[in-house]
Amino acid sequence: MKKNKCGVVWLLVGTSLSGCADGTRGSRPPLPDEIPALQRIPGGKVLVGLELSPVREERTIASFQMTTHPISVRRYKQCLAAGACDAPALASAECRSASDPRHLNGPTFGVPDGDELPITCVKPEQALAYCRWQGGNLPDSTHWLAAARGATIRRYAWGDSPSECEQHPEVRLRGKSCDASTPTRLRIGAHAAGVSPTGVEDVLLTPGELVATSRDSFFAVCGEGASACIARGLSPGSIDGFAPVPTGDVAKHSAAPSVLTYGFRCAIEDK
Repeated sequence: MKKNKCGVVWLLVGTSLSGCADGTRGSRPPLPDEIPALQRIPGGKVLVGLELSPVREERTIASFQMTTHPISVRRYKQCLAAGACDAPALASAECRSASDPRHLNGPTFGVPDGDELPITCVKPEQALAYCRWQGGNLPDSTHWLAAARGATIRRYAWGDSPSECEQHPEVRLRGKSCDASTPTRLRIGAHAAGVSPTGVEDVLLTPGELVATSRDSFFAVCGEGASACIARGLSPGSIDGFAPVPTGDVAKHSAAPSVLTYGFRCAIEDK
């Protein structure tokens, strides 16, 4: 392990993302009730790849911990109050407006009664600042996959069968509404049936999840030198690929993918 320029220990050696939160200076550490639930991910061999592709590789990782759920608006507000985070920086032009409250396709910060929604519309460096406040880092693609679906390749966190409403709130492609009139269905912790073998829940509850770049990433778009990367799916809840986070004019273009509404988790060194 080594310390970064912010004085915080790097975790999951090989992952990186440039940037250091200005709020780190003078901020306080998280209080006990400000630490999100964690799942221990056992070390060992992990098959890296996608169910829709025959290309795969076996990797060996050390055990680590992953936040059970995507970081919620409430958790992110706690970081704001501690002086370690800034308010979400992506504007509605970059992070699509929540014009349809039935889907997590826009900003969640400031939504009435939205504290238990996943925080969205943070820039990658803001997500990293939160994870560092917790003493961790963003997971790279290998560690994210190991937590999100276990050590073997499967299309969904729970297996290869298409999602049901009890597993994921977005089953639109199968003609189901999953009780779209109930806002609570979009909150974290509401779909325990979709848990991964490691105990991680709400995988891709948002259209994408942020992961760190890595110098030895199996996925080229997540390699060192990329600004940031997101895990994404072709259908709700499916783990089908990785893509770079759009930046600049591409992000503001009307055709920008809704995956800009990404959530994130934190990985912490196993103790």
